[in-house]
Amino acid sequence: MNLVLDLGNTACKLAVFQADEIADVQIVDRKGVTTVVDELFLEFNIQQVIVGSVIDDALGQFLSSKGAKLCFALNHHTPIPIIHHYKTPETLGMDRLANVIGASGRFPNESVLVVDVGTCIKLDLVNGNGVYEGGTIAPGLKMKFKALNAFTDKLPLIDYSSNAEFIGSSTTISIVSGVVNGTLAEIDGMINRFETLYPNLKVVFTGGDGDLFYDKGFSRKNSIFADRWLTLRGLNKVLNFNAQ
Repeated sequence: MNLVLDLGNTACKLAVFQADEIADVQIVDRKGVTTVVDELFLEFNIQQVIVGSVIDDALGQFLSSKGAKLCFALNHHTPIPIIHHYKTPETLGMDRLANVIGASGRFPNESVLVVDVGTCIKLDLVNGNGVYEGGTIAPGLKMKFKALNAFTDKLPLIDYSSNAEFIGSSTTISIVSGVVNGTLAEIDGMINRFETLYPNLKVVFTGGDGDLFYDKGFSRKNSIFADRWLTLRGLNKVLNFNAQ
């Protein structure tokens, strides 16, 4: 069995895989990672571990001490099951790479666009030949709300809602509409532009805010899917690829 860790700045996702199927998944605070890892090793016969980011020495030594046959952190030198043409691989976020690997595995021999809606909104394209072409990075929802508050004198910092009214009848509702509905239009427009380059494109939404958007009023719906655990699935595929 495989243990896959996707370590964010605050929240961390951990999943145990039996082949390609998730046997257990947990989201914890970064401070609680070692405790959960201990529990998972006790519950499951974990043989291989992959971490989808740079890890500090203490965590690396802790994971190595668990006795897994294979244990490593994904980086731009790691052999992967797809090809990429990224010109600066050392700057490529490993979450973006894992996402397109997961998407390519879900839809082999098809062009797939991953829409990762989190701290940033990242769109990444893997073509039908299994080649990662690159993508785009833009501010996410929370970043936009914070920017409106930080760069104006009077606009408040507010939480957002998935049910944003289109015409705002107050300043708060207007901000929510502008950010949420504007982001919806932004993503929809970008999907359409990618589709002009890659007809019959599949689109997979993921990320912390992905569920807010994947079924919301896009001009094309037949080829849009959601996968909350796409990054984890991609990391698992990299782990299995390196275990061969």
